Amino acid sequence: MIPLAYISRIEESADGHLLVISSQGFIELDGTRVVPHPGLSDQLDLHPGTIVPSGNQLFHVFQDRKGTVWFGTAKVLRAA
Repeated sequence: MIPLAYISRIEESADGHLLVISSQGFIELDGTRVVPHPGLSDQLDLHPGTIVPSGNQLFHVFQDRKGTVWFGTAKVLRAA
């Protein structure tokens, strides 16, 4: 189940997973469960659900031909 959130973007990875950007940050769904990505919010300087946000937002997620997942935020474009 997707955590209660506003969804702003959905992409599909090469292996068929759904890559979802929401008001709660990044969510990956493999078809049966939410795939955890511990530390990703800190790595991207995102702090969803906090009273004082970092001023950074996640806008885009993209998987390149080599399988690297890229994240575009208001502050940085970074592979994870």
